[in-house]
Amino acid sequence: MASYANSLGKADIVKIKLSSSAKPNPVVLVKGKVLNKKTNEPLEAIIYYYDMDTKAEVGSAVSNPNTGQYNIILQSGKKYSFRANKENFYAINDFLDVSTLNIYTETEKNLYLAPLEVGQTIRLNNIFFDVNKAVLKPHSSEELDRLIVLLKENPKMEIEISGHTDNQGADEYNLTLSQQRVESVLVYLTSKGIPAIRLKGKGHGESKAIASNETEEGRATNRRVDFTILKQ
Repeated sequence: MASYANSLGKADIVKIKLSSSAKPNPVVLVKGKVLNKKTNEPLEAIIYYYDMDTKAEVGSAVSNPNTGQYNIILQSGKKYSFRANKENFYAINDFLDVSTLNIYTETEKNLYLAPLEVGQTIRLNNIFFDVNKAVLKPHSSEELDRLIVLLKENPKMEIEISGHTDNQGADEYNLTLSQQRVESVLVYLTSKGIPAIRLKGKGHGESKAIASNETEEGRATNRRVDFTILKQ
């Protein structure tokens, strides 16, 4: 702040140490680009972000049409999901857990939009399972419900759900676990009215890694569920 009290000349710029009770809650600045998953070109899109517990929309932003750049600020104490929306693209969801954040933080996350075309493989980021289990956690419903909307809006579309693991554990165990997780997703989709004839599913275990299994970050990338458009 600026103060004229006992200043040297005119106003002085001073800082005041606040008590904990007077400090605002910390926030996280999320910044990145919205990109075409196939071409990596920047896209103009609307970014929506949600409280993962209540599923309520918290806010929105628009990415720069020339650079794809976006910025959003999230309050601490919650888990958020966010995605970019654009016609004829499927938004790949992302999420951020800032429920225990206690200092100002900046993080960079690029958001990808996959064109809706045959052969396109799209990762379902917000699918959650407990460790070594195949039962879907409640927070997975938002992601799967979006996929259901896509399938209902495109009644001729057929997809294949694929499950993948990292390389921790025996090969046979990982293959079985990935297949069980795929089956959990298929059961959810058919329970919501999607005909089984439009769905295929296969667990691949650790055989289709897309990142190094030498780091935790790479292993987390390899633990995934995705779908491929077979027909539309």
